[in-house]
Amino acid sequence: MHLGLAARLQTLCTPGRRELASEVAFHFEEGRDYESAIRYLVLAAENAASRFAYRDSIQVLQHALKLVPKIPSDVGAEWELQMLELIGDAHYALGAMSDSATAYEAEASRAAQTGLRAAQVRALSCLVRPYGLIDPDRGLAAMPEAEQVSRALGDALLLARTQMLAAGIRLLL
Repeated sequence: MHLGLAARLQTLCTPGRRELASEVAFHFEEGRDYESAIRYLVLAAENAASRFAYRDSIQVLQHALKLVPKIPSDVGAEWELQMLELIGDAHYALGAMSDSATAYEAEASRAAQTGLRAAQVRALSCLVRPYGLIDPDRGLAAMPEAEQVSRALGDALLLARTQMLAAGIRLLL
């Protein structure tokens, strides 16, 4: 029954009408379609963040993180990384720099564990923002690691972006 309701509500939840995302997520979760539930919970969190309801966004994302073990690990890791980054962004917007840094560190660590190197570079680059305000030395220390990981990937564009960001951060701080 819940999956039927979710499928019906899903047709009403378009990119322009995201306010039903949490309702759709609830029905997918009750129907045990956890991957779809996570997708709509992330959409609901993004909707909350777009309304500057960052605490609500964090709460929704933390609930979604609890569902990650219930889906295949390869897909779950990507969702987990996306959610950790969104949590870090929301904490940053709230001015909770240490919580923001904690979320980005968790994202970088999880990306390293799962071998998702591009995501690890992105997470390490995000660390510069909160640490730039509370501990600039730690922010600067994240950039050489980001450069090293991007160099190991063999992606010249990612390496150039990371090096440019590192140089800009060194100049700024």
